[in-house]
Amino acid sequence: MIGETKSLHPAFKIAVDRILTAMRVRGWDATIGSGMRTREQQAALFAQGRESLKRVNSMRHGAGLPPISASDNKDTVTNARPGQSNHNLTMAFLSSGRSTYYVVNGYAVDIVSSRHGWHPNRHFWRDLGILAKQYGCEWGGDWKHKPDPAHVQMRLIDSAPRSSAVV
Repeated sequence: MIGETKSLHPAFKIAVDRILTAMRVRGWDATIGSGMRTREQQAALFAQGRESLKRVNSMRHGAGLPPISASDNKDTVTNARPGQSNHNLTMAFLSSGRSTYYVVNGYAVDIVSSRHGWHPNRHFWRDLGILAKQYGCEWGGDWKHKPDPAHVQMRLIDSAPRSSAVV
């Protein structure tokens, strides 16, 4: 999850790699703070700020995440339940002859500062937003309801509608 890009959709991974490189060229210590998450990890993050610290840390332990402190459990960190976040793993299967292949692709990451985590200065976020959009991504800092300046995502269509023909 932390700093990991191999489970990202290939087109999105290229964009994320370019964003990270461009941020570093600008002098920022950008890294992936959160990439793809399992449903269990998403549930634990959704519980943060909504459930008791004991319950949250139990869920985090079960999801392979480190425990948090009481002060970290004061605020919510996501409004997305498991399966509702673009950070959640999406699975599909492809059949080829007699074989079936499962494909795991991701479409969202949080890009943060290596030194300051989710709390760098506003110039870091401004540059991240500019670069995310430059490389064809959506930036969570533009969201009106609850901005998320670390969030970068890409909406992709992986297959044609059933009523379409692909030539």
